Amino acid sequence: MNSATPKVLQPLAGAPMLEFVLQSLAELSQPPAVNALVVGYGADKVLASLDKLAAPIRERLSLTPLRQEPQLGTGHAVQMAAHAFDSVAQQDGDVLIVLGDVPLIRAATLERLLAHHREQAAAATMLTMQVADPSGYGRVVRDELGMLAEVVEHKDASGSVARINEVNTGIFAFRAQALLEALPELSNDNAAGEYYLPDVLPWLLQRGQRCSALLAQDSLEVQGVNTRKQQAAADAALRERILDELMEAGVHIVDPANTYIEAGVEIGTDTTVHPFTVIRRGVRIGAGCDVGPFAHVRAGTVLEDTAELGNFCEAKKATLGPHSKAKHLAYLGDVTVGEGSNIGAGTVICNYDGEHKHHTEIGDGVFIGSGSMIVAPRKIADGGRTGAGAVVTKDVEPGVTVAGVPAKPLKRKE
Repeated sequence: MNSATPKVLQPLAGAPMLEFVLQSLAELSQPPAVNALVVGYGADKVLASLDKLAAPIRERLSLTPLRQEPQLGTGHAVQMAAHAFDSVAQQDGDVLIVLGDVPLIRAATLERLLAHHREQAAAATMLTMQVADPSGYGRVVRDELGMLAEVVEHKDASGSVARINEVNTGIFAFRAQALLEALPELSNDNAAGEYYLPDVLPWLLQRGQRCSALLAQDSLEVQGVNTRKQQAAADAALRERILDELMEAGVHIVDPANTYIEAGVEIGTDTTVHPFTVIRRGVRIGAGCDVGPFAHVRAGTVLEDTAELGNFCEAKKATLGPHSKAKHLAYLGDVTVGEGSNIGAGTVICNYDGEHKHHTEIGDGVFIGSGSMIVAPRKIADGGRTGAGAVVTKDVEPGVTVAGVPAKPLKRKE
């Protein structure tokens, strides 16, 4: 990846790659009773990221972090976790092994793998895929009956084996007891000097154990991310899923190809999202809203039902109440706007004083004139108004109109 950031923490659709894998595990109909997370390169950063996982994942999965030091291959990584599933073996349970760099994997695919594994009464079941270019992947070798015979790592593949395009995804289901028996037998007698997890398969086969392979229905879903180009492809696929789910739920996305919505965004029915809008993770948008085009909606923003955020507007930790609107060229940062208020074109909430962010409160039925600067922290009470170009440095009382630089109340005409 050519990055100081561990691969599994690289961002996809607003979240670390690892989070999507854990989310799929959390969505299993029966989440694993024991969850071992083996970390190697950049372990401290990876472990620190666990505190920021989405709440539903933390609630469904109780993760036991385990360090792999040094990193001596996938088999060695599983050896680090062997003691964690002793209790699973005692109950004749299964072990599911998933890689942290396969962010597109779906819970439904893992369910299908586990079901196939149990139907076959297999000691081991490998999830495989077919690819046009198998470079970098372990090749799946089948016998004359089509049964799994062995997996040859890319570094060791040559001749006809190197041309095989059915490859190992790195995702397995094992009968726990069979895996515990096989792990100590792994050898690092290979080109990389590493312990390969697929090498347990021939050991099991030689002892009459059944090993199975299940071809994934969608090869994109099980491909790993190893380069920036693959990261971009995975990001695009995840965002497409997000948009599809939103549209199925009743959100009108005018141009999905040019709309960017991250994971963890909530949008209500009959809301319209116009092209070139970016909606970041941690945003909640109600029903019947209108967003964009060219809007940037950042984390912590809430648009309540029927609110409108228009072209070239940016909102950060902002709440826009029902029937309130900011239609043109406005920056709303650290602000709460009540119901039925209008934020004029070019308005800026000046929330940062160079050291700290400050909050502004704008009430119901407020009219903010074009080009107004609201210097936080400020409170503009219900019915307050600002003239065009006003620089508001003091609170505005209910029903009062202020104008000028600095803004001062206008006297009422008799």
